[in-house]
Amino acid sequence: MPRSKSSSAAIATVARQIEKLKNANLIGNKDDSKSSKKDDSKSSKKDEKIESKSSKKVDNKTDDNKSDDNKTDNNKEKRPKTEYQIFVSNKLTELREKYKNDGIACPGYRDLMKIITTEWHDIKDNNTNKVKKDKETKRNPSEYNLFIKSIIPLLKKEHENDINKLAQKDYMKLAAEKWREHKESKNLINKVKE
Repeated sequence: MPRSKSSSAAIATVARQIEKLKNANLIGNKDDSKSSKKDDSKSSKKDEKIESKSSKKVDNKTDDNKSDDNKTDNNKEKRPKTEYQIFVSNKLTELREKYKNDGIACPGYRDLMKIITTEWHDIKDNNTNKVKKDKETKRNPSEYNLFIKSIIPLLKKEHENDINKLAQKDYMKLAAEKWREHKESKNLINKVKE
């Protein structure tokens, strides 16, 4: 596989750095009397590993340029802060100033967050209760609801002596059939009137 210009340039810079380190006696020096052929082969293997790692890093950088651009894109619009985030940031500064002014040691971030979240939940619970009270107005039952409410006890009395007692869903099926019959008869009466 042919190497790109940037990867071969990176390899060349790594090779220069290795030469500098060898000259500075930081990597195995050939002049050292204690070094042997084994040490030389080990150092050359290390050099090859370093070169291969650096070329992999360069290749990965060229492949991942798009993802790096996305990470560093500061022009990207941020989502607006939520009501909770605004509440927390305001309360944090408020509590820290309060502790500072009172001369008391400020508790840690976790403790502050516990205080803030309990306040948030109290506020939210109070607000949601008001909304629920407004929605508690009930609708009047529909014609179907009234019919089912009146027919189910009659069906239960009818099937009271049955050996196999019916389940509620079976009563509902029977009631639905009766409702269809009732609706059809009502429609017929309306057609006759017209």
